[in-house]
Amino acid sequence: MRITDPRKIVRNTLSLLLLVLYGPVILAAPNWWNPNWSYRIPLTVEPANTEQYNRPVAVEINFSIVLKTARSRGVFVSNTLRVVEVNSTGGLVDEKIPLYFDFAPDYHATRNAQGTVQFLLKGSTVNARHFHLYFETNEAPNLTNLLAVYRLSEIQQGAEMPSQTMDQIVVNVGQIETRPLKVASRPRSVTFENIVRTTPATAELNATEPIWKSKPEHQFFPGYCTWYAARKWKEFNGAPVTWSGDGGRWFDNAAEEGRNVSEDPKAAVKGAIMVWTRRGSAGHVAYVEAVNDEGVFITEMNARGRWMISDAFLPFTNLDKGTKYKFRGYILPE
Repeated sequence: MRITDPRKIVRNTLSLLLLVLYGPVILAAPNWWNPNWSYRIPLTVEPANTEQYNRPVAVEINFSIVLKTARSRGVFVSNTLRVVEVNSTGGLVDEKIPLYFDFAPDYHATRNAQGTVQFLLKGSTVNARHFHLYFETNEAPNLTNLLAVYRLSEIQQGAEMPSQTMDQIVVNVGQIETRPLKVASRPRSVTFENIVRTTPATAELNATEPIWKSKPEHQFFPGYCTWYAARKWKEFNGAPVTWSGDGGRWFDNAAEEGRNVSEDPKAAVKGAIMVWTRRGSAGHVAYVEAVNDEGVFITEMNARGRWMISDAFLPFTNLDKGTKYKFRGYILPE
């Protein structure tokens, strides 16, 4: 059953208020359940005075506020919610906790992603129990896969919630935590090998020197994706990025300068710049660290907030980032 009576919902607005008052709290946490998820919130359930069995609990959270504290520009996606139970040290206990997300009447995914997360305390509860609430945004590179995992996990909305009161049960909400940057976001069985690519020298391709060789280095805004990609490009190629524009225009602007570009998803090589466009927005770029037969391993900046460097594995079958950023192509190293 759905739990809708607001008098029975345990709120912890103090934790969220502290996050707002004291600024961003971005913790890279250990014991990450699944590296495909980027964010989690620790939940501690304090038991009632008497032993409880299969009791439902609920906590109201505004994910717009939570994501703002993490400096994320992403939009909360409710279907990516997962609750897993852990022990006091963070070790996994149960990854299949029934849950339901009840949208607030004035819910808005971008401005006010507020609602009530309801989940089940399976079995007997006599001592404090610990849970992690995982979720994602529309910027997740593998968002479609996350939604599929959710549907196939046998965790369905409102699944068998007992009709018992929640009086005396307290849910403490912790600070938002982010996936550790060093956690591999690709299958452990995958072995990456740098692909050796040979091309004729630029002079052999052009009768005259290309115009970019005489242009000064372009300066990009520090902390953004273009700034990071330009620095990685220079480190690998020994020459600066000379084209201009936001991330979504890099592919076309580099092509206009005579750079080697490709729209083939499997043309990626180490040292390339990967480009995405977004309708009505600035687009995005990332640096290709490695390639194998299954996909591309990238590093990028500002995908989860300014100055934040993150990594991701993108399969060749879906190189789009979420639903809004469309793969445009690669700017290949010289």
